[in-house]
Amino acid sequence: MYKMLVGYPPFYSDDPVITCRKIVHWKNHLKFLEEARLSPEAKYLISRLLCDVEQRLGTLGADKIKAHPWFKDIIWDKLYEMEAAFKPQVLGELDTQNFMNFDGAEVPKSARTGSGPIRKMLLTT
Repeated sequence: MYKMLVGYPPFYSDDPVITCRKIVHWKNHLKFLEEARLSPEAKYLISRLLCDVEQRLGTLGADKIKAHPWFKDIIWDKLYEMEAAFKPQVLGELDTQNFMNFDGAEVPKSARTGSGPIRKMLLTT
């Protein structure tokens, strides 16, 4: 939601380690810049989705999310009956033309769990 409204992710960095640190320490890094011109309802909703699980909106189900003022114009019971705003052209079940091309991208190795130096580095501010 933040990325759709602002144009970039809330914890963005060119360095994946810094991005991970920002996510882990989200309380210090979640910012709403004035030039984004987000409504108070949008800011509050994002804050309640990007927070500790105890305070997270939707932890006990979707009803509180659906009742949030930011969604006031959504008629949830009619959502499946509504016409889609965008219908992508799909030529078949293997057609990927609507996705970014990642030719040559290296697939990352699975991260190991434990208490190694990288994990310690990520968990520090």
